[in-house]
Amino acid sequence: MTSFTASSASRETEEQHINLIDAIRENSPRSALIADKVEHVKEDWEEGNYDTFTTVLEEYVPLELIDLAMTTFNLVRIPFQTQRPVGDSFTGCLRPNRFNLTNAWNIMHYFTDVFGNWGKFREFLELADKVRQLATAYCYMTEPEASWLLMDRLWKEANGEVGQPIGEDDLTEPEALPRRCVTGIVRRILMRSLEANPPGQPPKDGTGQLVETAMFNEALRLNWEEERGQRSCHLLGLHSRGIVDLSESRALLRQWKDVWTPVNEFHWAVVNTRGISICARLNLNEEQENRLLRGVEWMNLYDMGVQGVALCLPQEGEDYSDPRFLAQLSRHRREVTTFLHQMDGEDANFTDGWFQRFPAALPPLQG
Repeated sequence: MTSFTASSASRETEEQHINLIDAIRENSPRSALIADKVEHVKEDWEEGNYDTFTTVLEEYVPLELIDLAMTTFNLVRIPFQTQRPVGDSFTGCLRPNRFNLTNAWNIMHYFTDVFGNWGKFREFLELADKVRQLATAYCYMTEPEASWLLMDRLWKEANGEVGQPIGEDDLTEPEALPRRCVTGIVRRILMRSLEANPPGQPPKDGTGQLVETAMFNEALRLNWEEERGQRSCHLLGLHSRGIVDLSESRALLRQWKDVWTPVNEFHWAVVNTRGISICARLNLNEEQENRLLRGVEWMNLYDMGVQGVALCLPQEGEDYSDPRFLAQLSRHRREVTTFLHQMDGEDANFTDGWFQRFPAALPPLQG
């Protein structure tokens, strides 16, 4: 084969291999809105109007959560394997539940780096929008924590994982709802949330009322903490394989990884409902469903963090039960984990590949 033919074949293979997230962005009204907002901010900035930047930023991340969001976004970019400045340690970088803007990890450097680059700023907003989508669907239920705990219990009862409550006469046991029925309830909730909450609008709950600001901000915080925990898990995995040395930061990353938040059951419901809905389209029985979802390691989708969970939400103009989605997203997850397992610890820019290949992530700064 000539070099020209080999090169052509390589390009064809690359073109056939579509990045799922990029493909979804191209057809996403939410991504189109983000692109328009970034362009508007850029135009106003160049004319000396900086207020638009602050307005757009606060639409996606409340100022009280900026530290958490910025730390999460940049967590895997931090060059653990490079030499840090003297005094740049974890001991001075913490307040309760947030970062203190000291020289630790040069956090201020990351602020200016992200907000000083329009491409990176858009990536930050894309990740923030995924968090916002999840928080919106979570808060569509009144009393969301209790409501999603109830959904979780109904699912476990349907699977026989927990005992059913005894009836009022202490003799009769109510029948558990079938698994498909519980899945249908969750799917309808998520569909109605999508209809009630178009991109760019304040979040509304199932009664049509605006979600209280404090409640919504708390939901945002919980989802950001989930993403921070997942990225901490990836870093600890790199440490355990000897790729990076996290001796100084391991305790903190473990603390973040092990945090339980009330959105866990909600995330589980979103991912599981999407998988079961696709299996229903394929007309599979429960045994076949379980075999298929185990085979594609569907519930390991958490490896992709909030990006993976948010992609499982209903999207405007999308076929929610399309079987191809199951294969595409499972393949995408394997690509992420394969990249992380093949990382070269000698490469100072070891995260370039993951961050360039998979959106909402960026290459690390040099120490």
